[in-house]
Amino acid sequence: MDTSTKGPAFLAQAEQWIDSQPELLVLFLYSRAAGRKDYFLIRSVDSFQQALASLPPSTSVILLPDAEFPLRGIADKTLLERALALLPEDSEFLILRLETDGVAWDGVGHGELAEQVAELDGEQLAVGLYPPWYLDTADIVEAIVPDADGVVRRGIY
Repeated sequence: MDTSTKGPAFLAQAEQWIDSQPELLVLFLYSRAAGRKDYFLIRSVDSFQQALASLPPSTSVILLPDAEFPLRGIADKTLLERALALLPEDSEFLILRLETDGVAWDGVGHGELAEQVAELDGEQLAVGLYPPWYLDTADIVEAIVPDADGVVRRGIY
């Protein structure tokens, strides 16, 4: 049985992770939305609760407490050079635009990374390895937004 985003265990875990680190990466997978997904760097319990309240039923909410985005700054040649030095050549990466909620780009390898950073020139970005959200581990927690009657129905992603 799937966990509800309104369940006390899920909410307690989210709150504990939010309170214990500067930010928590949260992934929203939207049901029946052609693969749409958004990433958010959550910095407070209030902002997490606000985000949950706006989600449609059957959205999958995945908490990724170990995701790290060690590179922050304005997309330019310097940020790209730092990213190329940090990320292995064939690694999957994730870029988050910090000034817009949920907007992210991913790819594989230095070539795609260079293209993405060039396209985002002048934007405030966070760059890191792509988080393994599809793995079922104790460090990755998922819950589903229930419908109006409180029933949890896993969506089609």
